[in-house]
Amino acid sequence: MVKGREALRDVINKSSIGENAIEVNKGDSSVGINRIREMKQAHIQSRELLHHMCEVIKHPHCHDYVLPAIFKAIERGMFEFTDSVLQARPDLMWIPNQTGRVPFQFAIECRQEKIYSLIYRLNKRKRTLTGNLADMSDNCALHVAGMLSPLAKLNNISGAALQMQREVQWFKVRTYSISQAHSIVIY
Repeated sequence: MVKGREALRDVINKSSIGENAIEVNKGDSSVGINRIREMKQAHIQSRELLHHMCEVIKHPHCHDYVLPAIFKAIERGMFEFTDSVLQARPDLMWIPNQTGRVPFQFAIECRQEKIYSLIYRLNKRKRTLTGNLADMSDNCALHVAGMLSPLAKLNNISGAALQMQREVQWFKVRTYSISQAHSIVIY
């Protein structure tokens, strides 16, 4: 380590940067390292809190409090939270929000691909049921996928052609996943 530091000093001394660059960089890296450590500690604490919360919500009486939280998490793309809550309470995936959409349909509406990918943990029969469920406006998953993205999601993509490409790709992926689910005959 000492030889490496001396070699770095030699290179800096031969260049026009000078010795002060090392001191500035040393200060910057310690601030960055401390920030990363703080972020990691906060992440560990939030995972512990999520674990305890999932233990509490396993009781069926508290779904009134959990449903708004899970739909807000889906809207914001919070995969880890959504995944943990749905593992703790699988029955929540069948409870609709105020528009009549279950969490997977809402993930389609919000264009949250990673959260929607949780559907692949379900068996084909449940995937088919999820795809065929209709919301209050009689829209199934394909109808929701065919609707235009929320403006906030479209604003993250520059250019009309790229926005259209993203919408078409999203629709194709949902069509394919739902057609795969329909390939099994349910008796």
